[in-house]
Amino acid sequence: MSTITALFAIAIVATAHVTVQPREVVTKKGGVFVVSVPTEKAVPTVKIRLEFPTGMRVSRLRAKAGWTAAVERDTSKAITAVTWSGGKIAPEEYDEFAFNARVNAPPSQLAIKAYQTYEGGEVVEWTNLSADPKAQHPAPKLTVVPEQSRFASAAKDNWMGGTALVLGFAAVTLAVRNGKNGRQKDDVI
Repeated sequence: MSTITALFAIAIVATAHVTVQPREVVTKKGGVFVVSVPTEKAVPTVKIRLEFPTGMRVSRLRAKAGWTAAVERDTSKAITAVTWSGGKIAPEEYDEFAFNARVNAPPSQLAIKAYQTYEGGEVVEWTNLSADPKAQHPAPKLTVVPEQSRFASAAKDNWMGGTALVLGFAAVTLAVRNGKNGRQKDDVI
């Protein structure tokens, strides 16, 4: 039984990373992004800092009960970083921090640098930009995909209607063809 427990604990630690959802976003689109922060130590997380990449314009932060947000802005007043503090994420728990943003980057991969501070002052930097899936402390990443044409987007959203239209057209074509063939046979008799 202890072997199973140990393997389960290893699996949890191996998958426990600071992550962002959604993991994929269309360029020039926006929405709500959620950063998930697990506590991986025996002491609680007491602060989380996010640094936003160029190409991601953050417009609003979701209020977080028990936490205070300190926002940093550039000269154009755009939000470049936020630090949440004052709350706690207990060991073996996680919490989520949300914000609204628009991605103006070309198709690529963007990384949000995260700094997780534990009670006692230890800081874990989730800033590794390596593509290696086994990299230690990877930065939360999202993939920016190209904007689809309106036709492609409509076709994707209406695939059932498009399929029905194609099948209907095929059925009418077969019916007309069989109708002509049928009349020719009747004329011969």
